[in-house]
Amino acid sequence: MTQRSGNPRGPAPRPNRRTRTQNAPQAESADEFAASELQESGNPFVSAFSEVADALYALPPSEFTEARNEAAQQAKRAGDRELVERLRTLRRPTAAAHALNLLVRAHPDQVEQLRELGPGLRNAQERLQGLRLRELSARRSALVQAVAAQARREAAQAGQPVTDQAADELDQTLRAVLADETAAEEFAAGRLTHALTPGNTLRGLPTDAPTHPAARPSAPGEAERDRAAENKRRLTEAEQELRQLEAEQRSVGTTLDRVRAQAERADDQARRSRERVQHAERALVQARDALDAAEQTAAASQTEVAAAESRAEQLQARLEAQQAAVDRLQHG
Repeated sequence: MTQRSGNPRGPAPRPNRRTRTQNAPQAESADEFAASELQESGNPFVSAFSEVADALYALPPSEFTEARNEAAQQAKRAGDRELVERLRTLRRPTAAAHALNLLVRAHPDQVEQLRELGPGLRNAQERLQGLRLRELSARRSALVQAVAAQARREAAQAGQPVTDQAADELDQTLRAVLADETAAEEFAAGRLTHALTPGNTLRGLPTDAPTHPAARPSAPGEAERDRAAENKRRLTEAEQELRQLEAEQRSVGTTLDRVRAQAERADDQARRSRERVQHAERALVQARDALDAAEQTAAASQTEVAAAESRAEQLQARLEAQQAAVDRLQHG
């Protein structure tokens, strides 16, 4: 688990693989599991993966899938196949998960309060300390209410208001964080993909702590009920993602229709412009032809004028000579 800069305490030590398999919440997100596996294997590229995952889970859910695919494409172009595969395991967060991811980034102090209260609750449960458990349970209720309200405000400010269903998922996830350390680590990482379920993370701690807590024996068919509940949760998440994808598809369709209409208008305008240009070109050709004809006429006229002037000069000379001859005869 990547240690977050805003949380001075940081996540608790990670349990070994056997402990993770037995005690981890069933709602563990794919990216948290991937990051933990990388840390356990000592792979040096975990830092790059964590940075990209942190950036992705800070985005609105509507932008997540496109940004994740783009990040995977960049990793592919860089030749990092392992990073590509890890990025493709990341899933878009639900509305409740996104609200809690925002909370983790904006209010690490509240994250710390939850992580400090959780061990006390679990310890009181294990030691059957009824009075202490009632006291801590009251603190739990107040803290869950306050943190959930803050998460709703963060989501609203980000333009992602929380529905009533998502608000219920906020509450149950925060209770899961208090009930199980692994869930608290996942929550503190700020990369939740969906709600966590308190009943699946710590079976010994009920939603409302009893006055005299006692170990609850496994009821017949409990495993089947858990599997059915998990399947129902997955179905709900799948249906929610389907609705989100359908909404995105409608939005893309609307955008496509608008772009197509703009393209058609642009084509029509271009056609009219081409027609005007062609008309202007024909008019220009005609004007040039008329100019050539006028220039030719002007040249011919100038030639005729020059010839007429030469003829006039010759006649004037002859006239003057004849006049001189007449004058001599008259005075001779």
